[in-house]
Amino acid sequence: LVRPLARQAVDVLAADGNPPIPSDDVALSLRFSVRSTDSFTTIPLKMKEDVLDMPAPVPRVTRVEPGFAPWAAFVYAEWDAPDWRGGVELVFGPDGRPVLIQTRPVEFIIGVPEAAENAPVPVTMYQHGSGSGPAEQIYYTSIYLAGAGFAVAGFTDNIHREISYDSVEQNTAALTHLLLSGRVPDYWIETTGEQLSFVRMLSELCNTGCDFVPFGAPDGQPDFDLSQALTFVGISEGSNKGQALMPYAPEIAAGALVTGGLRGAEILFFQDPVGPGGNGTGYLDTINDFYSGVTPVDLWVGVGLFQLGFDYQDPQNHAGFMYANPVEVAGTTRKPSVMIQEGLIDSFIPRNCTRGLAQTMGLVPVVAPVRDPVPYLPVATPPLTGNFASGTATAGLIQYVAEGALPGVPPDLGCEFQTEGHYCGQTADAAIQQRLQFFQTALTDPVPTIFGPSVP
Repeated sequence: LVRPLARQAVDVLAADGNPPIPSDDVALSLRFSVRSTDSFTTIPLKMKEDVLDMPAPVPRVTRVEPGFAPWAAFVYAEWDAPDWRGGVELVFGPDGRPVLIQTRPVEFIIGVPEAAENAPVPVTMYQHGSGSGPAEQIYYTSIYLAGAGFAVAGFTDNIHREISYDSVEQNTAALTHLLLSGRVPDYWIETTGEQLSFVRMLSELCNTGCDFVPFGAPDGQPDFDLSQALTFVGISEGSNKGQALMPYAPEIAAGALVTGGLRGAEILFFQDPVGPGGNGTGYLDTINDFYSGVTPVDLWVGVGLFQLGFDYQDPQNHAGFMYANPVEVAGTTRKPSVMIQEGLIDSFIPRNCTRGLAQTMGLVPVVAPVRDPVPYLPVATPPLTGNFASGTATAGLIQYVAEGALPGVPPDLGCEFQTEGHYCGQTADAAIQQRLQFFQTALTDPVPTIFGPSVP
């Protein structure tokens, strides 16, 4: 049975190969199928179209709370976020494109830095990681941005809002829906649409006034300078959400994707047995609750089918529409500049996913110094500027070393007592410094620059 199938490929190589490959020279022939990802842009492009066709979202401030240095205040507000779903699944029209069903109020938070008490400041969009909302992460994880004079705005993604902050409960809900209905719920791609709306809302932020500081005694001048470049930070799962946003958000000048990289099936297998402290994601237990006696073959086939159903939402599939195959959005193929930050060794995100993100975007180079070589990615020496999109975008992957991550390689400053690469990539002194420099050059230069870790 195998020989006739292999013969089809071998005969073609011998007759039409360039150069021809005689059958005697073939050591191995495998048969496999591939499919195009070109149609995956249909949903986010329709979402973008709907967001731009709607009246600009008007934020409604619900309360303002005092900050702590270097934060001057925290502003809580809401905007009417679009929803293309009926329940947890997108609704499609006869043309195969998603239909906008409704809008609903979604809360967001803006951290206002003390620098805004003297002059309007630029804004950074923030996407939180798994298990935590934007409030906690903006308060503490983004404090370096406040110190540098950036306001930080973020909202809670819909799977955290609608299901739970617990990743086991999130995976249980998603897999339960899949097993009962045969379709993956559309939490991830709906978040992309909400992010696109949030980006537009930020561009209109001060149309209804944005004077909140000094706290308790606003001074009459806007706190935010929306004429300056909009930047983006996504941490962990927020980085995953960010890689699906970047191709469709030319309004963003520079984005930092920090310790993330999503390929759905690989993440499920990696995190379930490898979860920190022995706590996995629980998806195997969920499957066994529905079907007892699942064999390894059943599992592999089932997860493969899950990935086929998840592919159009999988952020890494959308990353290919950045530099490798740039999709036109609202009349432009301009793309944000992107800094990918990897922590060695990461027990939450497989390195294949982070590095696969760089490859899928368009062979984004590893920025020297290279701590762990990546055979399929080029290497670039900093400073790095305009290496993509015909000189209009900068992109690079930077590695950071946790304590004990690589034999004989000392940890980066800030990671001397950090053995988990996932957090080292977020908090290393060099990681923060390079992120800030990247954003600061986005404010002052036509194209931002990625500097090396030793640049002051």
